[in-house]
Amino acid sequence: MTMAKQAHPLGLYLHIPFCRSKCAYCDFYSLSGREDRMDAYTAALERHLIEVAPQAAQHLVDTVYFGGGTPSYLGEKRLVKLLKAVKKYYHVDPHAEITLEANPDSAGDWKALRALRRAGFNRISLGVQSTDDACLRALGRIHTWQQAQEAVAACRRAKFPDVSLDLIYGLPGQTMEQWEKTLSDALTLQPEHLSCYGLKLEEGTPLYRQRDSLTLPDDEAQADMYLYAVEYLRQNGYEQYEISNFARPGHASRHNLKYWTLGEYAGFGPGAYSDFGGVRYGYIRDLDRYIAGELVLAESEHIPASEREMEYIMLRLRTTEGMNIREFENRFRRRFDPLGARLEVYAGHGLAQRTEQGWRLTPRGFLVSNQIIGELQELLNREKLERLRKELENIKSNISAVENSKEKSEQTKQYYQAQANNLKAQLAAIKEDIAAQQQSIELKNAEVAEKAANVAYNKSMFESRLKGMYEMSRQSNLAILLGIDDVSQMLLFAENLQQISEHDTQLVQRLRDEQAALEAQRAELEQQLADLAAREQELTDTAVAYSNAIQQADAAISAAEADLAANEEALAETQRQYEQAQEEWRQWTAANNVDFEYNQGGFAWPIPGYTNLSSDFGVGRWIYGKWDVHRGMDVPAPAGTKIYAAADGVVSTNNHWTYGISVKISHGSGLATIYGHMSGRVVNDGDYVTQGQLIGYVGSTGNSTGNHLHFETTLNGAAVSSRPYLGPPWG
Repeated sequence: MTMAKQAHPLGLYLHIPFCRSKCAYCDFYSLSGREDRMDAYTAALERHLIEVAPQAAQHLVDTVYFGGGTPSYLGEKRLVKLLKAVKKYYHVDPHAEITLEANPDSAGDWKALRALRRAGFNRISLGVQSTDDACLRALGRIHTWQQAQEAVAACRRAKFPDVSLDLIYGLPGQTMEQWEKTLSDALTLQPEHLSCYGLKLEEGTPLYRQRDSLTLPDDEAQADMYLYAVEYLRQNGYEQYEISNFARPGHASRHNLKYWTLGEYAGFGPGAYSDFGGVRYGYIRDLDRYIAGELVLAESEHIPASEREMEYIMLRLRTTEGMNIREFENRFRRRFDPLGARLEVYAGHGLAQRTEQGWRLTPRGFLVSNQIIGELQELLNREKLERLRKELENIKSNISAVENSKEKSEQTKQYYQAQANNLKAQLAAIKEDIAAQQQSIELKNAEVAEKAANVAYNKSMFESRLKGMYEMSRQSNLAILLGIDDVSQMLLFAENLQQISEHDTQLVQRLRDEQAALEAQRAELEQQLADLAAREQELTDTAVAYSNAIQQADAAISAAEADLAANEEALAETQRQYEQAQEEWRQWTAANNVDFEYNQGGFAWPIPGYTNLSSDFGVGRWIYGKWDVHRGMDVPAPAGTKIYAAADGVVSTNNHWTYGISVKISHGSGLATIYGHMSGRVVNDGDYVTQGQLIGYVGSTGNSTGNHLHFETTLNGAAVSSRPYLGPPWG
C-alpha cells in the first residue's frame, strides 16, 4: 500500500478476547471455552480492518498491538494472517512496534514464536504477574513461575528484541519480602520492559466477591511496595516513564505512550476503544454480534481539541515526563499559570517537581495522582465555567450592540427614505414648474416674434412714405406751393408732412422698445428656467445621495442581521457548552463526593455601599411565636439593589417561606453563604459563580418586614458568624 501524503501517526489495537481460563481479578472482555469461534472471529477482524482502512489512508501506522484476553492463545497461524492483513491494507512503518500479549502457558513454543517473529512481531508482553506460585494460584493464573521462565527463554530463542513482563503487587497475603523477591526473580530474566500494577478489586470479578474474606496489604503497605519498585528498578537500570511502566533506555512501549500523549489509535474487536479522527468510540462487548458484522458502538463522542485539557493533564501526569507548559498553552490557547500555582503547593509537599519544560509528579505524587488530578480537574472546571460565563456575557453584549447598531441603521434608513420621498415630491413640483416656465418662454417668444414683425412692417411703411416724400421733393417745391391757392393750405401741407415723419419715427421706436422689453422678459424667464434646472439637478444629486445612504443602511442592516444570526448561533453553542460544563461539574462532584477546600480568602461584602445592620448574627429576638437567635446579618437596602457573590462557589436556589427567593452558594470545605428575601435572582442551580458576580436583587420576599438582604454563613450546615470571613468594615 502506498501513501501520497503522510499525516499523523496511527496506532492499531486488535482485541483478542479468548482465554484458556478467566483470571480471578480480570475485568477485561475475555471469554474461555469459545475456541470454536476463533476462525470466525479472525475473519471478522480482517473484514473490520479492511472496512476502516480507507479512513486511515493518510496515516502512517507506527504501532500495532494485539491485546486481550490472551492473543497468543489464538495461535500463530491466525495471528500471522491478521498481521498480513494489517500490512496489506495499511501503510505500516517499516520500523513499527508490533506487540503481542501472551501468557506463559501459551508462549512456550519457540518455533511458533519464531513464525510470529518472522511475520513482523517484534515485541512480546508476558503476563507473569508473580514469581510465587501460591500467589499465582490465588489470582487464578494457570501458569507457574517455571513456565514463565521457559516462555522468556523461548522468546529469546525466537529472537524477540523486546520482552516485557507484567507484575502485580498488593496481592492477597503478599508481604514486602515476597514482592522484593518477585522483582529480584523477574530481573534474572533481564526483560527490556516491566509493568508493575497495584491490584484493584474490580466489581464483578471473583476476587471482588471474595473481598471480605481476603487479607490484602493496606494502602500504606501497597505504597511502600510501589516506592520500593521505583527505586529498585532505577538502581537496576530501568527508567520509569509512566506510573506503572519501567524500561531500559530505548525500550519504552511506543504504543502505550500513545495513550499518555493523546496520540491517535484505532481499535478493532468487541470491547476495543479508539481515539481516531477527533472521535472517541468503543464497541460493545459481544463476540457473536461482532462476528455477525454488527459493529455496535457502546459509546461514541466527538471531542473538540479545546476540551481535551483535562485529558492532557490526567494522562501526562501519569508519565515521568509530565506536562510541557509551552505545549499546553499552544495546544489549548490558555495560560498555564493557575495550574502552575496549584502544582507549586504540591511541590511543597514533595508530590510534584518543576522540570525544565514544565511539571511532573514525584513517585510519592504518583501514589496520590488521582487526588491531584481530581483537584486540578476541579480547578479547570471552575475556570471553564467562568470562561464560558464571560463568553456568554460577551456574546450577549455583542448581540445588544449589534441590535442597537441595526436599530440605528433602520432609523437612518427611515430618515433618508422620508427625505427621499419628500425630494420626490419636490422634484415633481419642479418638473411642473419647468414645464410651465418653458410654456411661458414659448409664449414670450411668440410675443417677441409678433412684435418684431410689427416693427418690421411699420418700418417698411415708414420707409415707403419716406420714399414718396423723397419723390415729391424731386418736383419743384415752389410749383407745389404755387399750385396752392391759399397760404394756409401750404402751411398745413408742410405741417402734415412733418407730423407723418415724427409719427412714424415714434411708432418704430415704441415698437422697438416693446420688443426690447419682451426680449428682457424672455431672458428673465430663461434665467428662471436655468435656476429651476439647477435646482432640479441639486435635488437629483441629493436624491442620489439619499439613495446611496439608504443602500448603505440596507447593507448595514443586512450585516447586522448576519452578525445577529452568527452571535445567536454562538450564544446557543456557548450556552450548550456552559450547561454541559455545569452538568459535567455536577456529575463529577457527585461521583467524587467533592468537598473541595475553601481557599479563596476573605468574603467580599455582598451589597457594597450598604453596611448598616438592622439585625446582627446571634441577636436574640422573639420571632415566629418563640424566642430565637438570628442566624445571619440583615442589611437594609432599597428594593432592586444589586447583590453580589461573597466568594466563588456552586449555586443552589430555593424559595422558602422564611427566606423567600434565595440563593445558596457552596464554597467548599462545608462552607456556604445564603442570600435571602431577594426580589429576583439571575443565577440557576448548578451555576458556578465567582466572587463579586451579580446573583440577584434586594427585595422583601418570604417572611420579611421590609426590603433588606438576609446574609448568612453556614459551616457544615450550622449557621456561624460571617465576621471571621469578611474584610472591612466587618472583619
